[in-house]
Amino acid sequence: MPNATRVTSPPKSRKTPKYSEQRQLSLTFAKHSVCVGEARPICCGALLRRQRGFLAPDRAWLLSLAKFLLTGLILAAAFWLIARFSGSALASMHFHDELTLVLLAVGGAIVYALTILVLFGRKWLVSLVRG
Repeated sequence: MPNATRVTSPPKSRKTPKYSEQRQLSLTFAKHSVCVGEARPICCGALLRRQRGFLAPDRAWLLSLAKFLLTGLILAAAFWLIARFSGSALASMHFHDELTLVLLAVGGAIVYALTILVLFGRKWLVSLVRG
């Protein structure tokens, strides 16, 4: 029988970490999100980090989340209205499906932009662009 070779991992150094905690967190999420079957470690890791205080949601974060959810509901209602009324208005045209798609894309973009502008404000958008 051939001798099995044992693979050992390199010894861990006791140096200070090269990346900050936030950078390590983002690298961990990026590494695990590539694998489809790795959703459970991501959730467990996020739960542990929340318990340690890394992902503690504050009032501003929860308010932004609520605003994004409201934006999604408004956008869904706009899509529903556009699809409902464009179907009957464009039924006699030759390319009615393509025109409905264009109306959904343009109307959805306009409604989304206006909703974000109204809910979050111009100051938030400028800070988002400037980084």
